[in-house]
Amino acid sequence: MNEYHSRSRARSQILRLRRSSDDKIQYLLRAEEQLLQSIPARTPLLEVLDRICNDINSQIGNMVSLIS
Repeated sequence: MNEYHSRSRARSQILRLRRSSDDKIQYLLRAEEQLLQSIPARTPLLEVLDRICNDINSQIGNMVSLIS
């Protein structure tokens, strides 16, 4: 593999990671907005807490979060 190909491949990987990171940030911002809107809408507390855990779990993967 020549040096040009190695640099190009490294740049592609960095861009892919940035895109993935941006997607996660956007997901979490949307989830946060939905949760903040559900509180004044008098959504039951257990449902709000469950949403928080589900949103976290979907981004972390291979973990289960809980609030006690």
